[in-house]
Amino acid sequence: LWLSALERYRATYSWSPNFGYQAVVTACEKRGISRAWDLSCLRRLLNGAEQVTRRTCEAFLDCTGLSSSVMMPSYGLAETCGGCLYNLEFSTAFKPAGSILRLDPASLGLGSRVLEAASDNATASEVVDLGIPTAGTSVRVQLSKDSGLADEWTIGRIQIFGPTLTAGYVNLPAQTEEAFCKDGWFDTGDLGFMHGGRIAVTGRAKEQINIRGANIYCYEVEEAIWRVDGVKPTFAAACGVEDAAKGTEALAIFFVPTLDNFVPSADALGAPFDAGSVRGRALLQEVRRASAEKCGVAPLHVIPVPEAQFFKTTGGKIQRDAFRREFKQGVYDHLVGAVEIEGAAS
Repeated sequence: LWLSALERYRATYSWSPNFGYQAVVTACEKRGISRAWDLSCLRRLLNGAEQVTRRTCEAFLDCTGLSSSVMMPSYGLAETCGGCLYNLEFSTAFKPAGSILRLDPASLGLGSRVLEAASDNATASEVVDLGIPTAGTSVRVQLSKDSGLADEWTIGRIQIFGPTLTAGYVNLPAQTEEAFCKDGWFDTGDLGFMHGGRIAVTGRAKEQINIRGANIYCYEVEEAIWRVDGVKPTFAAACGVEDAAKGTEALAIFFVPTLDNFVPSADALGAPFDAGSVRGRALLQEVRRASAEKCGVAPLHVIPVPEAQFFKTTGGKIQRDAFRREFKQGVYDHLVGAVEIEGAAS
């Protein structure tokens, strides 16, 4: 419907979060549709509000026939009144010819100097160049909230200052104080680095999991799981949870299944699942395999949840903290037990 409306009304500009482009790709693949619209009128398609990924951009451009120059990755938050970084020269090719940086995941910790990944590194992280700030907006990368300007190609906290920045959160002085630096800059909570005056975001400070010394970025694991047949695209969340047995952090995957015989009851998280069926076991193991292949770590828990109880914001951002909080509170205990009793989490 979206692409048909763009064609019908000869729209020149439109936008979607990254998950929306993936939803179009998935729908086109299911229907066997490719390049069915005349979108020559389009000048720009904004891609923002969540992590921009190469695979999704490339697949969308391929199924629509659009040039990569139409896609415009961006970065911004509600606190900055929308976008404040834009890449006006996007290409799905790898640097230096394009906008994709292929990086060694071991070099992506806070304060680390970013290293390029070897071409045969199957767990390499792909990061999209998000461009430069809008006029009047300043962006910096700090090693900590209130000190230590990071060198180029060094991971730090992304901070913003400019005329569109909010003055604070209404009636929430503690949250306002936590979000702003002492000199008035806004700390986004995102990690990234500067390269040639341009910004690349590697993930949220709270959405990076460290397991056995490996830095795992949630969005990369999630994108790999979205491509598993039987998983509803964009409805997978990866987060760190406590591994009580080992006293460390472990990886947990929450996802919405699409198998007819493996759909949880919408009214009770503790309802039985057909995890013991051939299809059920196969799906759980495939989710586990996709995660392990991407990040080199098998998840401790793989938990199917109803779509109605999958946490997303109205803008489509996955609310990993909500999954983490409910897991800690024991909301999923019965479900975890049911799945693991069937041997699906072995």
